[in-house]
Amino acid sequence: MKRTLLAAMAAFIYATGFTQTQQDIKIQNIDADLNWYRIESANTQDPAEIAKAIADYNDLGDDEGFELMNVKVDELRSQHYRFQQAHAGVKVDGAQLLVHINSDGKLLANGRLVKGIISPSQYQISEADALELAKNYLDAEELQNYTHVNGIY
Repeated sequence: MKRTLLAAMAAFIYATGFTQTQQDIKIQNIDADLNWYRIESANTQDPAEIAKAIADYNDLGDDEGFELMNVKVDELRSQHYRFQQAHAGVKVDGAQLLVHINSDGKLLANGRLVKGIISPSQYQISEADALELAKNYLDAEELQNYTHVNGIY
């Protein structure tokens, strides 16, 4: 009885560390400071699906996606997939995700993702409004247009 109770408690503690995603992929953040994730999936080892599941796990927006940059296989036959984060098709500087598939099938991932990116359509203003904001910010009565020749103003 005591052994059964301990096993049940251990299973509960282990299971609660993982978050289930809609692709039936379980993700556990095992090191928040370094953004390391442990992944469990009975159905897939597709790195693109895993990257999408990690995006969902981190509540990235609908405009977020990942572009596969390269794949490397090391001397231990582990596969390393490097993805570049993109927002509305534009690469996000410094935001990459690496999905690692060990030779024994264990899945890990790490990387830096950027959350809360504002789409250009959410902050568009007219040229006149932009000039007015610039004048107010600079406390200027008018702005002068400068043209440049060969990068020199």
